[in-house]
Amino acid sequence: MLPISARHIHYKLLAGGVVTSAGKAGHAYGTKQSDCKLLSKLLTDARSQGIIDDSWLSDDTRPTHSFKHHNTIGEYVADEVKSLFQNYFSNVHRDQPAHVEIIVEKSTILPLLYAHIARELRIPISSARGYLSYPAACAIKNRFEESGKMDLYIVYVSDHDPEGMDMPKSFVNT
Repeated sequence: MLPISARHIHYKLLAGGVVTSAGKAGHAYGTKQSDCKLLSKLLTDARSQGIIDDSWLSDDTRPTHSFKHHNTIGEYVADEVKSLFQNYFSNVHRDQPAHVEIIVEKSTILPLLYAHIARELRIPISSARGYLSYPAACAIKNRFEESGKMDLYIVYVSDHDPEGMDMPKSFVNT
């Protein structure tokens, strides 16, 4: 699903065991330290030459904040009124017996899960970026306590590798 990050493409190539060429210089992608830099250059060149569209790639590691400017107060008020209740979410979980949270290991998958699952179901979602940090664990604990629920269920999305399998155990200790 687009947009996709160069890092996501890098990990897909690693997981797929892609061989760079059939010639003598060919090697399995990821066995040379320069592979990631070469992929980045290839993607940059492909975008600058119009081979792939700029909107196909994202870079979530470099957040940007911009400001919408208004020419008049009236324009500003009209924009505000149009989106006045856009972020209202009723508590659809108030009758549920447990508080549910989603934790994702990779930040690159968070926007997709947020847009298609967490926002739709109104479930808090956090990126662990590997092992969950203490502040992130405290935020989850605080949301759970504020919910007044007796049980906490965490849906954990990660790679199916030894580290990904070990991370949920670390949540208990965080």
